[in-house]
Amino acid sequence: NYLDRYLVTLSARTDGSSKFAPKNRYGFFPSVSAGWNISKEKFWNCSEIDMKIRASMGMTGNQGGIGSYAWQPLANGGYNYLGESGIALMTQGNENLKWEKASQYNFGIDMSFFDGRLTAVADIYRKDTKDLLYNKPISATSGFTNQICNIGAMRNDGLELTLGSELSSGDFIWKGGFNISFVRNRLTELIEKELLKYKEKEEKGE
Repeated sequence: NYLDRYLVTLSARTDGSSKFAPKNRYGFFPSVSAGWNISKEKFWNCSEIDMKIRASMGMTGNQGGIGSYAWQPLANGGYNYLGESGIALMTQGNENLKWEKASQYNFGIDMSFFDGRLTAVADIYRKDTKDLLYNKPISATSGFTNQICNIGAMRNDGLELTLGSELSSGDFIWKGGFNISFVRNRLTELIEKELLKYKEKEEKGE
């Protein structure tokens, strides 16, 4: 924070999960945000209005929706045969599993009027998620009908507007608020890319 005008926040984190193979176990997720209190500048000549512009971008990781040690083939007991104890594979595993990653970009404006009695906030954002953790159908001739994979991508675009007010008259205080948001979700990629990779390998004889 410099002179209460220029604001910057930086963060970085590394997460590890045993749901993924050692080569993909750790994910790095940075973020940065910046703000500018325009109303603190000398050229701002409207004392009844405060205004701040802010922007941010960052990345988060997701490991939800899959079981522990999902990258390994897992077996269960109780599958006895001819009076002998037996075990059977229950999941196929996938050594190439990795973190599902989401990158988000946000731009916002905060404004207040009449010494804070009326406030307005506007935010617009875009969130791109890739390497979705998905239970992909596979040929039953493998002995399984699906396999956990990283396939697909999503895009979320949104706009959010918030208005607030606080009016007082003697011992009476009235507070009000209004919020409206618009969100558009699109699945931009699913299995098609994986099929294209398979066809390319097939053509090359791999």
